[in-house]
Amino acid sequence: MKGWLEGLLRGVLLFIKWAGLGLAVLLVFSGSVWVTMKVVMGRQEVEVPDLIRMEPSQATRTLEKLDLKLKVETYSQFSDTIDKGTVASQYPTVGSRLKRENTVRVVLSRGSQRLVVPSLLGGSVRRAQLEIGSMGLRLGKVYSVNSEEPMNSIIAQDPLPSMEEMPGAAVNVLVSLGPRATEYIMPDLVGKTLDQVRESLETKGFRIGNVRRKYYPWAEEGVIIQQTPQAGFKVKGDAIINLWISEGME
Repeated sequence: MKGWLEGLLRGVLLFIKWAGLGLAVLLVFSGSVWVTMKVVMGRQEVEVPDLIRMEPSQATRTLEKLDLKLKVETYSQFSDTIDKGTVASQYPTVGSRLKRENTVRVVLSRGSQRLVVPSLLGGSVRRAQLEIGSMGLRLGKVYSVNSEEPMNSIIAQDPLPSMEEMPGAAVNVLVSLGPRATEYIMPDLVGKTLDQVRESLETKGFRIGNVRRKYYPWAEEGVIIQQTPQAGFKVKGDAIINLWISEGME
């Protein structure tokens, strides 16, 4: 009986020993598989390099070394800092993890977006505003000055025609007020007849406006008895002169 119990105990201990050994082997095997898969997966993914400012051919060679492919988008984008024809943006971005044989898409630069300033000379401010507004520029400050050019016409601009500017840039203009009118000291016309003063006034550019007749007992008929503007006032050459003429003495 005792021998039988000892044999059973030895069998149980032996079973436990081999079961533990099998479990250990299984754990080691599982760990090896996990490590192997980790290594394999790691080898399948690579870090996306920085392609910005590269030409497409250079970007292609850079990606081929990592078993990646390049796709250049059909559209492009403006950039003030990146040369035309080189990579301006990419997806996935720099530093991203990407599986081998996958594709990195890039957008090339169109270079700096510059607009050629048109000539606004001779046109009106309204016309200039519409023209440059339609092309992405805007009207800036409007200055005025007397000149021999037609009134309200643009006689100078800044920037000059054909210069290149960024979208939204302002174009300042100088507008003509027309020739400066000559100033005179209004002569004294009282006591003279209309025929005596008409030619002199019209020669200086004055215009005779209303001519009214008024009874005035101390002046002969046809003599100027009142005027506006009054004598001695400063007037421009295109001033309108209104006169009152005596109807004569009774």
